[in-house]
Amino acid sequence: MNTKRIHTVWVIALLINALPLAAEVGEFHISDDLIQQIELISVQTAPFTKKGRQVRPNIQVKVTPTLLENPNALSMRLGFQLQGSSQSSSFTPVRGSKGVRAVVNADVKAYYEQDLGFDGSEIHAGNLKGKTEITPQRISVSNNFGLLNGVVNRQAQKRAGSQVQAELPQERKDLEEMLKKEVEKGLATAREQIQATTAQLYQVFSRTDEVPFASRFSTQKGAKAE
Repeated sequence: MNTKRIHTVWVIALLINALPLAAEVGEFHISDDLIQQIELISVQTAPFTKKGRQVRPNIQVKVTPTLLENPNALSMRLGFQLQGSSQSSSFTPVRGSKGVRAVVNADVKAYYEQDLGFDGSEIHAGNLKGKTEITPQRISVSNNFGLLNGVVNRQAQKRAGSQVQAELPQERKDLEEMLKKEVEKGLATAREQIQATTAQLYQVFSRTDEVPFASRFSTQKGAKAE
């Protein structure tokens, strides 16, 4: 992220009982330092067991904030990106100690976004929109049937492919549930930063007895020279 970029939050204060055309404008800046505090990156590599399979994920989840143009509120969009790979392995006994081992490798991706707006008194969260993708890349099978391993492998390969396709809907659902937890973390962090920033602005405008004006929040994105 370009640390030289500065996004501007405008707080427009209109004087009450002032002369025509008279106005005070307070200009505040949200720098990339604040935006970077909202950005989150988490990595999941711990293996786990699911339905008898050993799963080894290598997934990164990134939450990236972007300020939006809004004349009536402080607005930002949180982007949620999940990307990585997963390997699962299982052993299916067929006869006694003999059986088939299958290893499935897959690419996993998810892209979601959610808007946040602050109107000066309350933070509003929009709908979460996006999609999840799981793409099996390689399925390998092996067995310990000796001379029959070629025949067994061919049959196992066919069954493994069909089984993987049948399980994809549930796998996507599970992946989305995992992502929702990261979304909750991102929203909580963003809310904390917005509240902390606007709390400082509130101190400026709360002394209505000494500074009798109304205010409204708006955001303007784009580069600005320091």
